[in-house]
Amino acid sequence: IVKMGTAHGSVGRGIAVDPLTDALVVTGMQYEVDAGTGTRHEDVLVWRVNATSLTTLWQLRLGGSMDDGGNAVAIDARNGAALVAGYFTGDADFRVANVTSRIYLGASSRDMFVMRVGQTGIVEWLRPNGGRQNDEALGIAVQPDGSSLITGKYMHGIAFGNSPLLITYGSSENIFVAGLAPTGVATWGLDFGGIVQGSASPDRGNAIARDSSGNALVTGYFVNTATFGPPVGDLVSSGSMDAFIMQIAPPPPTIPS
Repeated sequence: IVKMGTAHGSVGRGIAVDPLTDALVVTGMQYEVDAGTGTRHEDVLVWRVNATSLTTLWQLRLGGSMDDGGNAVAIDARNGAALVAGYFTGDADFRVANVTSRIYLGASSRDMFVMRVGQTGIVEWLRPNGGRQNDEALGIAVQPDGSSLITGKYMHGIAFGNSPLLITYGSSENIFVAGLAPTGVATWGLDFGGIVQGSASPDRGNAIARDSSGNALVTGYFVNTATFGPPVGDLVSSGSMDAFIMQIAPPPPTIPS
């Protein structure tokens, strides 16, 4: 076992293995305290460890003075680069770029990001995305050509390439699944979920994987009634919240029965 921490706390949320070196890459968040205000906030953590010696190879802390974090990490098997999915709020410094999340009702909302970090700890690119309200990337998988699949949740509206997604009621969370090119540029996006009788129905995609045929496999949860499109149609939860596994064929994306 190996540990890493600060005086204010650290949390690991996702882990992946570099097949070229067997190094471990962890993402999550570190708590920091603003010296002036004493306010505690979260920063994105990316941590690479030698799996044999259990020594830290490098560690990144990225973000700003509001809550930012990494939720999931996957490795590009071609070169060992780590693709990290997560969220940021307000102004955030990711070294390769400074970004600002969108404002909603006078306050900074939470936006999602995907970034690529090379084997030596250099942030190679960053792709922020978000709509009017809170959006978060929760799962990521890398395909053999370096492109990636992501899932998570969004509120109100978000766009992936030429695929704008929109929820009629802004208070609800819907599931998104999207594809990114090897450069991180979004190429397609799909959404799933629903609202019952005008009330919010929070639905999320929490994790994603790719099978040998190139299908995306997504798991998460939905509440009440959720629409998964034809031919699946609507699903109704047994209670307040049901888990699901969904398979999506390679682009152009369709949902098999």
